[in-house]
Amino acid sequence: MELLALITACKQGKREAQKLFFMQYYGKVLKTCKRYSKNDDEAKDLAQDSMIRIFEQMQTIKHVDAINGWVQRVAANCCLNALRKQKNIFSPLEDYHTDSAEINEVPTETYQPEQILEYMQKLPVG
Repeated sequence: MELLALITACKQGKREAQKLFFMQYYGKVLKTCKRYSKNDDEAKDLAQDSMIRIFEQMQTIKHVDAINGWVQRVAANCCLNALRKQKNIFSPLEDYHTDSAEINEVPTETYQPEQILEYMQKLPVG
């Protein structure tokens, strides 16, 4: 089916066209979502959400020639919105109360380069 006809049929709610569109673009959407997610299951969830959003917003497509970019952009936006909704695992620095004198203290210990290298080698990988 020609792309313009496929999109027109999708806009009209024709299930066969929607199924064909889904099969044609799901792989690209999943690939985009994998770039933003921690694991495959999360990427699949994001891809499903993205495809739903794509079908909801299909009426807004103006340039059929740019459908690939539009699909990728919708998927990326879905992923970014999901990331924003996730709880931030880091606490803001303002939560840590330190005495301002501690911040301005100059370390009295000095380390030799060999000691620093030794400590660095003991650090976990990653």
